[in-house]
Amino acid sequence: MHTLTRQDPAPGLAREVRQGRLTASLLREVVGDTSACRVYLCGPAVSTWDKKAAKEKGVEPAPRFLEGSLAALEEIGVPKAHVTLESYG
Repeated sequence: MHTLTRQDPAPGLAREVRQGRLTASLLREVVGDTSACRVYLCGPAVSTWDKKAAKEKGVEPAPRFLEGSLAALEEIGVPKAHVTLESYG
């Protein structure tokens, strides 16, 4: 599955490309057997600088793509061992 957060899918790709952030609801639509799936995530995560800035303000850093996606995968029961991730940001 491919999702676009900030732009509309190109004409003709509506079936293959979804719009919006990954959510547990969306993942339930496309993931059948959570014990047999394999997930690859790549995107921004909370950085060291985000953590430092949040600490200075006395708050928790806002989750970014990876944190939100990992929480949604956990919610639907995908084992952590079945998730491979790469972060930047």
